Amino acid sequence: MIKYSGYCENEGYGYFKYIKNEFKIEDNIKVKNFNNQPPIDGYFYNIKKENNFNKIILIGAEKINLQQYLDQGFDIDHSLNNCYYITR
Repeated sequence: MIKYSGYCENEGYGYFKYIKNEFKIEDNIKVKNFNNQPPIDGYFYNIKKENNFNKIILIGAEKINLQQYLDQGFDIDHSLNNCYYITR
């Protein structure tokens, strides 16, 4: 999957999977993709789990995109290139 959907590029599948495992995320979280690709949160969505809107993964975000979330009270928990895991 990573080969075709990318790590921190394209759909960001690899970064999403890394964050989900590294931070032991069990609930459904939002993915915002700025690479003009479809979001991949549907690959991991579980209808039996809660949606958590206080955890977001940004794929391909420029500084201006990131700043919009920081202004809303989010903090950066992890970053790699132009991918960010933010929470509030």
